[in-house]
Amino acid sequence: MNDGTESKFLSYLDESRRSFKNGDYINSLIQLEKSFDFANQKKEKEMIKLRILLRELVGDYVRALEDIKNYDISDKVVECVLLAWTGEYKRIQDYILSAIDGSNFNEIDLSKFMGLAGRRIDLLINNIDLEKTPPYDPIDEIENPECVVEHLLALNKCDLLRDIENKIIDSYPKKMVIDKLERYNSLDTLPKEHFDLFKDLTYVNGWLSIDEAWTLFYFSQQVPSKQKIVEIGAWKGKSTISLARGSLSGSKPKVHSIDIHEGLEGISGPTLNTFKDNLKSRYLLNNVEIHKDYSTVVGRSWEEGPIGLLFIDASHEYKDVLNDYLSWKEHLGEESFVLFHDANMKGPNKLIREKILNDSDMEPIGYMDSLFVFKKNTNSRDPSRDDFWDIFLSDREYAYEHWIDSQNNKIRKDIEKIFKDLESDL
Repeated sequence: MNDGTESKFLSYLDESRRSFKNGDYINSLIQLEKSFDFANQKKEKEMIKLRILLRELVGDYVRALEDIKNYDISDKVVECVLLAWTGEYKRIQDYILSAIDGSNFNEIDLSKFMGLAGRRIDLLINNIDLEKTPPYDPIDEIENPECVVEHLLALNKCDLLRDIENKIIDSYPKKMVIDKLERYNSLDTLPKEHFDLFKDLTYVNGWLSIDEAWTLFYFSQQVPSKQKIVEIGAWKGKSTISLARGSLSGSKPKVHSIDIHEGLEGISGPTLNTFKDNLKSRYLLNNVEIHKDYSTVVGRSWEEGPIGLLFIDASHEYKDVLNDYLSWKEHLGEESFVLFHDANMKGPNKLIREKILNDSDMEPIGYMDSLFVFKKNTNSRDPSRDDFWDIFLSDREYAYEHWIDSQNNKIRKDIEKIFKDLESDL
């Protein structure tokens, strides 16, 4: 590298680092891209790692994954994080199985994968012997003990859960997870015969866990034939398939799926063709009416009769979730169900806690993973549990936000280290 080239490289790299320090991650990425034209080839791999982390920080997950593939970057933890953001949990599950079968990853990595996959690891039920996996003792050494608790709950390993309970009893948040999920959540008693549905969903990308999918299936079974099922936000069809399968095993009400299908920046392009293909390959197109539009628009002109189940999983901004709910509330039939996905995120969480829990018409039924279920017009509402649900949801939002902050802090530290290494080597 001659002096002029090195000077330009350092100039762009310095500008990228200064922008990063000022919180302007987009400009940091732009300046880093410019520095590539003047970079020493020996530093290319480190710069690619830097670009991957910056792209993750700004939410450009697809290009970050392309970098990992194109430049053979061997960092399974970073790759699994990106796969989780893009909804490709099947590949994460494959990594978990590889980790267990080949002992390719250490205990901390394995716990991270379990945390990322959450309850989306039912594939392991028939493939994993928990006694042979890396030990969970002492549990405080595991990076995310809560994910181990949920992992055991998901696999219905209550005996092992009891075995570790004494080790986390002194930590209120961890003990609280067990207490609340076991003592208060009626949805934990749902039947678990959902392997056919799991098989149906294995190759459909999305952020719906198998237990959430089964919950949609279960409640859509309860909808009378004269009512309709409406979902707001379909992505590539994971929830749609769950609702349609439940409908067909019940009274066969029509499923109306509403989504603009324009994709999400940094995650996916338009999704309509993939959505239709996923339904078609499972012979479900005739059971689903597709509305490529905004839910508020479809809601204003709705003339299809009362709704027996409303599933809301579109934009999670508070005003958008509120508008989705208000646009459809008037169409809800008697004893209908309303389900909110990602109820641990700010928008849905705020709507549930501030509006719906205070609505005497709506009875909280339970919580599964991140899915909250209400039932309209029941005589069994217990107001004494409202405080419990308010605290519970507050805790879930805090845990989610804390996890996001910790992930971003780790990314920022890794980025800062690469900047220092690049500059010190020149």
